[in-house]
Order: sequence, then structure tokens, then C-alpha cells
Amino acid sequence: MTSSNSSKKDFYDQSNIWSESDLDFFELCAILWQGRILIIAITVISAIGSVIYALEQTEIYRSEALLAPTESEQIDNNSILGGLGGLGGVASLVGFDIGNQGSNQLTTTLAILKSREFIVNFIENHDLLVTLMGSKWDKEVGSTVIDPEIYDSANQKWIEDEPTMGQAFSLFNSIFILATDDDTGLITIAIEWYDPVVAKKWVDWIIEDINALIKARDLSEANNSIIYLQKQLQETQLVEIQRVFNQMIETQLRTVMLADVREEYILRVIDPPVIAEEKIRPRRSFIAIVGTLIGGSLSLILVLLRYAFKTNKGKKIA
Repeated sequence: MTSSNSSKKDFYDQSNIWSESDLDFFELCAILWQGRILIIAITVISAIGSVIYALEQTEIYRSEALLAPTESEQIDNNSILGGLGGLGGVASLVGFDIGNQGSNQLTTTLAILKSREFIVNFIENHDLLVTLMGSKWDKEVGSTVIDPEIYDSANQKWIEDEPTMGQAFSLFNSIFILATDDDTGLITIAIEWYDPVVAKKWVDWIIEDINALIKARDLSEANNSIIYLQKQLQETQLVEIQRVFNQMIETQLRTVMLADVREEYILRVIDPPVIAEEKIRPRRSFIAIVGTLIGGSLSLILVLLRYAFKTNKGKKIA
């Protein structure tokens, strides 16, 4: 008998719990229904604001090129190293690391591409400071124009303080993408800018400049090395050492020859950059949806907080 009464009590307790839950749910629905005008108003305002914000965002385009490191130099160097046999160590002693030259050169090239010195020189050599820091996209004209509020084109002076090269480097570095595929060894160079024509032009210039820079450095080093090796060749009487120096001179002469005949000296273009036709951002529909959802969520929270504040206030008065 006692067990039966206990079971009934448990059943009634469970029924009361479900009744209270249903009551809380319906009460919540009633609270939200009472605040429906505020919820709808805030949600609509958020939706309209999100759409306006999305439409005002400048479209950004991406122009990129796919590159591959040149391999002929590395192959030639390996063959020469094999020809030296046991005398390869002598070459290293006089400062010529033939075996690793190709890989080290590529690593150095990639580091130079993202360096402050290269980017600053790139901006200065191509006179990009005004375009980079003082231009905007004109939708009516359909091209980049100089912003008269930032730069006075007639008098060729900045309206306020002239941007520093540090600021220009930071901005350019944020739109310049350099990526390497570890599996294939291919390199991607890209520019993200609001003018697709300018973005494509800048990618072309970067490829030209890095090839020209590495070529000039290698030519200078090769010519200096040839002078040094010829001098050492005249001073030594050992036949084996003379053979090492002759092989090394041949290597440097090959470097000079390749630099003279090869335009794409260190990086070869596999897929050239093109003028992008489709923007990569902003995603206007996504911005509008997220803005609407945020507005709706905030309106719900505001209605519930207002109800809680009124309830607590009523309890204190009572």
C-alpha cells in the first residue's frame, strides 16, 4: 500500500514538472509575442543596415600567377659536382657550395620576395605610392582614380601628411600573397586589389623584378668569382687544384651565359596572371544574412531582458 502511494506521488510530481515546463514555454511565447513589434523593428533595421553596408563595400579582385623554379642551373651544378669527384670538398673550402646552390637560391628568392627591402624598392621603382595610398575605385568611371581628399594631383602633394614607406609596406604586404606547394614545388604569387587591371600589372612587375634582381646578383657574383679564381689559378702549381679551379670557372661562366640568354632566370611562369572578371569579396549575401540574424537575436535578448527587469521591479515594489 505504501509502495502504491509512493508511485502515485512520483507520477503527480512528474506531471507537475511537465505542466510547469509547458507553462514556462507558453509564457516565453507570450513574452515574445508582446514584444513582436520591437523584434520586427530591430530585425528589419538590421537587415536594411546589413544590405546597405554590404553594397557599400568595395569589390576586391585577385590576380595570380603560377610559377616553377628553374631547374637547369641545379642540374648543371650537380653534373659538375660529380665530375670533381673527391675534390668537391676543395670547392667548398674556397666558398663554393655547388651541390646546394639551387635549393638555397630558391629559398633566398622566396625570402626576398616578402622582404621589406624588395617591396619598398618595388613601390619606389614603379612609383606606386600615390596609387597604393591615395587612390580609390570609381564605379562610374570603372577604373582607379586619385582621391582628391587624400592627394592633390594638380599640385602633386598630399592633402595631409605624406604616407611613410612603412605604412606603404604594411598595406602592400597585406594584399600580396606568396604561397608554395610543398608537394609540387610550385609557387603562387597573387595580388588582391579593387582594380583587376592594376592587380594583374603588379603581379607581372613582381615576377619581372625578382628575376632581374636575382639575375643581377648572380652575374655580379659570377664575374667576381671568375676574377678571383683566375687569380688563384695562376698562383697554384698543383695540377689537381688547377683542375678544380678550371671546373669552378666553367661553372661561373655557365651562370653568366644562362643569365644572358634566359629572361625567366629564377622563376618560370607556368600560368600567367590574367585580369580577373569575378570578385573574391565581399560576399554581400552572406553579410546581409549574418547581419539580419544578429539583429534578430539581439532583439530577442532585449525583449527578454526588458521583461526580466519589469518582473524584478514589480517584485521589489510588492
